Amino acid sequence: MCQPNEIKSDDKKILELQEKLNQLEKRLNQLIAKVTTEIKDEDRYLDVASACRILECGKTLIYELMNSGELAYTQVGRQRRILLSDIRKYGKKNYNPTKPSIF
Repeated sequence: MCQPNEIKSDDKKILELQEKLNQLEKRLNQLIAKVTTEIKDEDRYLDVASACRILECGKTLIYELMNSGELAYTQVGRQRRILLSDIRKYGKKNYNPTKPSIF
């Protein structure tokens, strides 16, 4: 059977491990906060498929916009990457508000 000294020793080890876990969790949260503040949402690069989802269009249109110069991109190896801010600029530039109803 377990003796009282062994139980106290185990409890002490558990408390030490919990404290270390809390310290690691605190440090991890600090690092996450630092990374998220350093990388702005506007500075994120997206692939063509993600740009298609945002603009709700096909890959062909995205490639046509990039080739015509309407949508800026960066070549990474064989892939093209588009800044999220450039996609938003393109969307705002081509936005047509709805006309008021005559009814």
